[in-house]
This record gives sequence, C-alpha cells and structure tokens, in this order.
Amino acid sequence: MPGLDPSEPWEHALDPELCVNNDTVAKMVQKDKELEESGSEERATPEHQPHKHLDMEEDSNCIFKGRYDAGYEITCERNPTLDPILRLHLRHDTIEAGHEVNIDGIKGKMDWSERKVVQDDHSIPQCARVMRASMNLHYAHWFTHGASVDGSKAGVDESTLTGSDEGLETAEDRAAPAAYGCWEGFWPFGDHTPGEAAVTSTYEEKHEALERGLSGGRLPDSFSSVDCEMYAILAYLRKVCVISEGETEADLKSARC
Repeated sequence: MPGLDPSEPWEHALDPELCVNNDTVAKMVQKDKELEESGSEERATPEHQPHKHLDMEEDSNCIFKGRYDAGYEITCERNPTLDPILRLHLRHDTIEAGHEVNIDGIKGKMDWSERKVVQDDHSIPQCARVMRASMNLHYAHWFTHGASVDGSKAGVDESTLTGSDEGLETAEDRAAPAAYGCWEGFWPFGDHTPGEAAVTSTYEEKHEALERGLSGGRLPDSFSSVDCEMYAILAYLRKVCVISEGETEADLKSARC
C-alpha cells in the first residue's frame, strides 16, 4: 500500500521542508487562510479545493468527510469531478456490481474476484489511505492531470508481497494475452445549476462519463507483466502530451501529472 513515510536512506536525509508528508494538505489549507486574511488573491490550494470533500485525518478509515461508505452519490456532484485527482477516487456502484462498460468498442466488466475485492470490508480503508497519499502530493504539486494505470498478463501470478512477477513466468506464460488500462476518473457530466452541489442527469450520462475516463488496449503476447505496467504509464503520458484543440505548446509545458 503506498504511503509518504521515508523508507530509503536518501529519503531520511532530505530536508523536511522539501518533503511531502501526511500534513501537507493541512499546511496548505492553513497557508490559504493566512493569504486570504492578508487580502492576497494568491491561493495555496488547488482551484476546486478537494479537501472540503475528503477525510484527511491520517488514521481515518473514511474517504469522504462524515461518511463510512464508498460515497457513490458524490459522483453526481459537479465540483468533485472537476479536480483531476479527486475524481480518480469516485466510485460507481453499478460497475462494481458487474455491469458492462464499452471502451473504444471493447466491452468489459469487473470479474468476480475484482468485485469481491472492492466489496470487502478493507476496501474503503485501503482506498482512503491511497487517497490521502495522492492528495498530499496533489497539494504540493498542483497536478493538472492524473490517472490510475495498470498492466496485466493472463495466467501470471504476482507476488503478494512485492507485486512482482519476476521468475514466475513460464514459456507458455510469456505467450499469454497481455493488456493495459488507464482510469482518469469521472469526467463532468449532466446539467449543473450554480449554487447546487448535485447535477441533473440520466443514468446513461453518468455511465458515459465513466466510460470517457477509461482507456486501454491489447498488447503483444510477448510482453511481460512489467512491460504491461510500464506501457500503461507510457500510453497515458503520450495522451497527456497531445495538444488538444484550443491548446498551445505553452499549455502542454504547464501540465503536471
């Protein structure tokens, strides 16, 4: 499980002022208040202020403030979908129940083992820990883009301790199907009325917003699990580096992900 505590000798040797830790969000929120009180228009927190939605208490098992559940309904609020990191942590109950998605013409769904993981009692506490690590990094760097990426290799068991498949692949495994996927979170959807938290939308619009956040594809069968993982990162970075309509190279240079 990812965390921000130093583990390597060089990390322990760093100046504490240069480190992102579990208090970074709190420090930036306090700095924001001080700037506002001084009359400054500068801000120390990301534009959409995701901390207002999230439980940032280090030992809490909650993702969202005042909620012990997955917070499925928060997906229907406009503000959380506008932040590139917060939207990664929004969840969809129907997908977790095994409903199908269509990703660029490829249909897929969570299999039984995946659904068992997200429905387990440990799912929300583990998601909360990942959220806090990513959010503290976000408040330090103000990410403009974010994604959760993964690569997979059929028939290859990874170490439960390290996540590595080193030494586990046979010749047959190396010729097994390989793929990768990227999750950029729920994109904004529905009709939003200023002053209202929730949007007005249909189930279809919400489902399409989820599908817009998904991408991926098949990779050569010769790819190892590590190859798949690395390609997933490369595929996402390539996507971010494409200049979209209305953007310039200056916009690309300011991107942080």
